[in-house]
Amino acid sequence: MTSQLPTISSPSANRGELLGLFYSPYTERARWALDHHEVPYKYSEYLMMLGDPLLHWKARSLKSNVTVPFFIHGTRRLGDSYAIAQYADQIGTGSKLFSPNDLAAIDQWNRASEATLGAARAVVVHRLRENSEARLDHLPKLLPEPFNGALRSAAGPIANLAIRYLQKSFQIKDSTAEHLTELRKRFLALRQALGGRPYLLEKFSYADITSSVCVQALEPVEEPYLSLGSAAREAWRIGELAREFSDLIEWRNSLYRKHRTRSAC
Repeated sequence: MTSQLPTISSPSANRGELLGLFYSPYTERARWALDHHEVPYKYSEYLMMLGDPLLHWKARSLKSNVTVPFFIHGTRRLGDSYAIAQYADQIGTGSKLFSPNDLAAIDQWNRASEATLGAARAVVVHRLRENSEARLDHLPKLLPEPFNGALRSAAGPIANLAIRYLQKSFQIKDSTAEHLTELRKRFLALRQALGGRPYLLEKFSYADITSSVCVQALEPVEEPYLSLGSAAREAWRIGELAREFSDLIEWRNSLYRKHRTRSAC
């Protein structure tokens, strides 16, 4: 029997809506914070390029740089996972992820996370260019099987366009060597800061969330926390770094087992 993610029951009143990408570490940072604080929300999968008009309409913005994750709650509209997590900390229940005494340290770790994820994205996009099956694995399942299988088989051109869109949007170079060097440097710093401890700060905080999702660049988190096809998992996994930083993979897995719940959304 497949294990199920632990769930939290939340009232449906005043539910927000989170638009995101199911495989994205950026989206996962926002979902984890919302779920930790039992903030009720509906999750909607963003369709890259095709979903832009709907995203801009929901964001009430004509700006070209509206991105996901994007959270809508009443009149609040937040387009950054850090802002979403801080908002969840203000309105939700449960232990705080942003202790007043730790704000400077958490901000520093979030900046490190941004740099790490930027390097990881460049490596993954390069790998997806070479792997058509992995590109298809990153498409959302829009219909039940077997209908989704038929849709998937016809979606190759869409997946190809999405990769070119990412490469152009983030000005990703063909070479990955400098990005791999950056990733190794960042993971060495994370290992040193942890020093074998369970948390980066005195207790579980957003510093742990924003840092642990970066470990997806070493090896994607296991089912049921992330449903990702085998080809996509291989595209994300950087074998040589995964072996060197197996301790960080175990740290990430332990955090998920202890602190990652999923709300009924």
